Amino acid sequence: MSRPPSVPRPVLSSGQNLTADRIQTAFRDEYWLELTGNWSETLPLENTLGIMKRIGKGVVDQFEPLIASSNFSSYARQTSTLKDAMFTEFCSRLEHIDIEDERYRSLIFKLLEATDDPAPTSDERNRRWLFNFCMKYVVELRNRKKIRDSQPRSPRGRADYYERPKNREATDSQLDHYP
Repeated sequence: MSRPPSVPRPVLSSGQNLTADRIQTAFRDEYWLELTGNWSETLPLENTLGIMKRIGKGVVDQFEPLIASSNFSSYARQTSTLKDAMFTEFCSRLEHIDIEDERYRSLIFKLLEATDDPAPTSDERNRRWLFNFCMKYVVELRNRKKIRDSQPRSPRGRADYYERPKNREATDSQLDHYP
């Protein structure tokens, strides 16, 4: 099997984020369009990224103690040794996961290969950039959920926001400006 065409990480301007649309634009080469049915007919990008994120969630859950023990909760700030171990586990899970359409497994392996710049002098952001995108998404989602879950819940939901406190009555002077 020959190596798929390399796909460099999209160049982003200041303030821009990597999105599914930008990823799809990066893969506009004829090879990828033919392989995926123009990313819509045969193997949609949204489904592909969804599978990658689902596998990534399992990997993050497995490596949670190591991520939590580091000084940084973001994926980007983890050590390259930990990222390499997570990548190896991701590939192992991809190999064994039950996927409804087997073409996705082959496609994801090709995407991983095409988006990895193995040159030792390359910018770290260019190495495994698609994998890193998915893992960053999963870790950020997990961090937001942790913050949300740690906040106390109101037993009444948000209804208390809209109700006037019972011990405070509006004075006539406060209501004078209303018709």
